[in-house]
Amino acid sequence: MVSDRLLLCEDAGTEEARLMQAGITRGVPAPAGGVLPAVELLKACREDRHHGGDHDRDDDDDGD
Repeated sequence: MVSDRLLLCEDAGTEEARLMQAGITRGVPAPAGGVLPAVELLKACREDRHHGGDHDRDDDDDGD
């Protein structure tokens, strides 16, 4: 969803943790040790993905 720009990077980790907790609440077995993993930055949100490419280029700008 982040790579499709439907979810902000700032919200992705929190949303992932919320969804994992919702699963546990509804009966999905907890991970080994019973502790949810720490929130990590997703690959699509890492700094190196945003530099050096035309990812953020505005394609409809004709330069007029």
